[in-house]
Amino acid sequence: MNRAALLRLARLLTVSPLLACGGDPAVTTGSDSETGGAGTMSETTAGPTSGATESSTGDPTTDAPTSTSTSSPTSTADPSSTSTEGTTTTEGTTTGGAVEGGLSQRPGDPVVLVGGQVPGLAGVTAGDVVGFARKDGAWLQIPLQVDERVLVDFCTIYAEALLGEDAPCKTAQTIQALFYADPNTYTGVDTDPSLDRDDEVVFMARDAGDRTTPGDEPDGVVAGSGVEVELVDGDEKAWVYLFARAGADLDPGAGVDLVGYELGFAGDIDYKTEYPFIGKGSCGNATCDPPILEDSTITSPHYERHFAARWLTDSLRITMADSTGEDILDIAQARFAPDFCGRHVLTFSTSEGAFVANIDGPVRAIRSYLGANSGPLTQRTHLFYDQVEVVQTFLRVHPIPAIMELVDYSPDAEGMTYYNEHNEAGLPIDGEPDFGFDDAQFSWELVSGPHGSVVSVLDPHLSQPLTTVAYFEDNLNTPNDQCSASNTLDAPDDAAFGTSGVWITSAIPETDPRNGAQDHVFIQRTSFYQPPDLAVEAAKLLAARIQVPPQALVRGFTAALGETCGDASCAAGEEASCPLDCNPFDQSCGDGLCDLWETSVSCAEDCGDGLMPGPGCGDATCDAGEHELSCAADCWIGTFEPLVSCMDASCPAQKGACSDELPCVDRIVCVAECVAGGGALNACASMCAMQIPATPEQASFANALMMCAQQNCL
Repeated sequence: MNRAALLRLARLLTVSPLLACGGDPAVTTGSDSETGGAGTMSETTAGPTSGATESSTGDPTTDAPTSTSTSSPTSTADPSSTSTEGTTTTEGTTTGGAVEGGLSQRPGDPVVLVGGQVPGLAGVTAGDVVGFARKDGAWLQIPLQVDERVLVDFCTIYAEALLGEDAPCKTAQTIQALFYADPNTYTGVDTDPSLDRDDEVVFMARDAGDRTTPGDEPDGVVAGSGVEVELVDGDEKAWVYLFARAGADLDPGAGVDLVGYELGFAGDIDYKTEYPFIGKGSCGNATCDPPILEDSTITSPHYERHFAARWLTDSLRITMADSTGEDILDIAQARFAPDFCGRHVLTFSTSEGAFVANIDGPVRAIRSYLGANSGPLTQRTHLFYDQVEVVQTFLRVHPIPAIMELVDYSPDAEGMTYYNEHNEAGLPIDGEPDFGFDDAQFSWELVSGPHGSVVSVLDPHLSQPLTTVAYFEDNLNTPNDQCSASNTLDAPDDAAFGTSGVWITSAIPETDPRNGAQDHVFIQRTSFYQPPDLAVEAAKLLAARIQVPPQALVRGFTAALGETCGDASCAAGEEASCPLDCNPFDQSCGDGLCDLWETSVSCAEDCGDGLMPGPGCGDATCDAGEHELSCAADCWIGTFEPLVSCMDASCPAQKGACSDELPCVDRIVCVAECVAGGGALNACASMCAMQIPATPEQASFANALMMCAQQNCL
């Protein structure tokens, strides 16, 4: 007998005699529900005034619809400058990140090529791909990194091999997506060790050099294995050449480490056997103490970052010349509304979760993880380059009322000023409320001052139009709860100090593939760490460069250079030498690449890998991970399906919060069945509260859902 049937039997044995006792005790309602919306806002808080539609640009660090590569804008105080703080290039040596010979406007830009668009290297072991540039008549090896990616189901990443049916992916289906491979997590290694079509080849645009002719090859490579990459940036062109190395003498990273990533778990635990994948449950407004703290750091010559828990990044220092080096960050936050703490980065870090990948490579570092309460498949990925950080948020959750993606600065950031394209006069970050903020949707924002500068470009990729506005609040005495209840973490503090970012204010549809979602919400923030007091005009140039990235033309490096490659016409003989023309990835389902926002549910053609979904909601069986609220059709008698459907439509946030906690689910089921049997709502609620133990947080979720259902569904 499954869990739902056992609960039903127990309640039938206890509810009837209690109903005969009469009485109508009051229902105690809680305020800690997963609601959201406009809420109470300070005078500088944004409101829903503008709309946003799906972006056509996609991921600035991966393939563009008409190109084999795109790249993130550079990080430099003077966008016309060609100098960086890298090692000076000398003839016959590695570049070490130097600029000369590269694209002059992009000293901080990565170039990311997808393996399927690199002809000639298919079948080469990923770790054997090396890069070279031709400068001053000599070959120079450049730092290069290949990051393998693999189609994996979410339950595998959630330690199903260790936990079995207790794995917190909470789905009986096989749902796959494309993830960075990591042998040190349950994602595991790529099943294909060669450079396959979904792997990524990464190098820096500044390392490109001059063009050479076929037959001119550096020492130590496999003869005839070369691939020519032509980078076109406006009137500028530069070239990089990829080869298969002939032996182990050539290091793909060219002896360079541009950014360092140290992952540190409290207690020095073994991730695969000791990490708390199930977590400690929801906490909301209650005290949130993640079960495992971190002391994880990212370091480069330009900036330093720190992580205290899975979702919690609490430190940013800009370390380039003339910066004060102050820690300007309080916390990078995500929540539903300014005054709502039912869900935020502390609750995400305290409940279930898992790491997808932690990679420290010579060109970039990668940190990727899963788990956000009732969105256990929600994911965040950080890509760290030496001057640029890209943060990707994949929302995979039940319908929610709104979402905010914010940066909250620390009081040590005083003296800096906030700008975006609608607020070019600037708002001082000083803890004093500001007036006149234009909350129109923006594409770039700048925080600049003596501690350094940060230029951020936000690119929401949405499957349907959603209302998106800007948000800014600067108030040391904010009336908005900052969700700071923790015994073990110092962040966030109680102040909104230059808190800024994007707010999707309209209701967000179902994005959870466990429920068959076809919609997606993908938000990307690209941040450039810059010298102090960066001018607004320089920030605008940086933003423009990400919107018009350089084009990468990738050709087989043979006797024919393929001058027509890149003209969008697949000419005779180009099938093998020019995938850009003959087999482009256009970010659509069916293009042969599982895009960042796709899963095997939304695009089985690209992400399914031949695996069929297992049992799920609607198969007439209450499967493991399903319950009365998450799948009424299978787990609850038909009488209650209209009630659950109404909750989906009218109380999605409250229902989602309750669904994440089984005691809350049990209370709702108990009350609903009691009322259906003729009991008064308040009497049933009181009886079920005594019958089914719950934490204060779980009880508040149940009360909030009952109150919403009473107002909208009964």
